[in-house]
Amino acid sequence: MTTTSDTRSAEPPAPAAPGQVSFLEIGSVAPTKVSPLIESLKDAHSVAGEELRLLRAKVRKATEGDRRCIGITSALPGEGKSTLSAGLAAALARDAGRRVLLDVAPILPVADTILMQDLVDGFLLVVRSRQTPRDAILEALGRLREDKIMGLVLNDHSEYARSYTSYAYERYGMTSEARRGGRRPR
Repeated sequence: MTTTSDTRSAEPPAPAAPGQVSFLEIGSVAPTKVSPLIESLKDAHSVAGEELRLLRAKVRKATEGDRRCIGITSALPGEGKSTLSAGLAAALARDAGRRVLLDVAPILPVADTILMQDLVDGFLLVVRSRQTPRDAILEALGRLREDKIMGLVLNDHSEYARSYTSYAYERYGMTSEARRGGRRPR
C-alpha cells in the first residue's frame, strides 16, 4: 500500500503500481487496526477477509457503468469508516477497474459531506452495531439524497441467528470454536 501522509500538501498522491493502493492521507487510522484487516484479505479462511471480499463484490456491482466515485461516511465519529475505507481500498486494489474511495467526514457533526453530494456518485454509510443510535442513522440517511445512497455497512457485528451460523459456518467447515477465533479450519 502506498500512502502520502503530508496533510499540508494539496498535491494528489503519486500513481500506485498495479495491485497497490495510492491515497492522500488527510486523517489517520491506527495501523494496529488497519494492518490485520488488510492482512485478512490474504487469508482465505479469515472471516474478516471474507466479509471484505463480499463488500468488494457488492461495490463492484454497484459501481458498474459511470458510478466510480464513492464516499464512505458515517452518522457519527467512531463507527469504523476510516478503517473500513482502508480495508475496502485494499480489497478493490486487486481489481482491474478504477474506483475512487473518499473517506469523508461523519454526516451529523459536519456539513462537508452533505455539500459533496454533487461531487460523488454515491455514499456507503457505515454504522457500528449496537452503538450507533437508530435516530442518528435515520437522520444521516435523511440528509443524503436518496439517489446517492449506495448502501449501509453494519460494522463490528458479531451476533447471528443460530440457524444462520449452523448453516453458513458449520456446513462449510467452520466450527463454533474457529468462529470465535475468527478463522476457518484449514
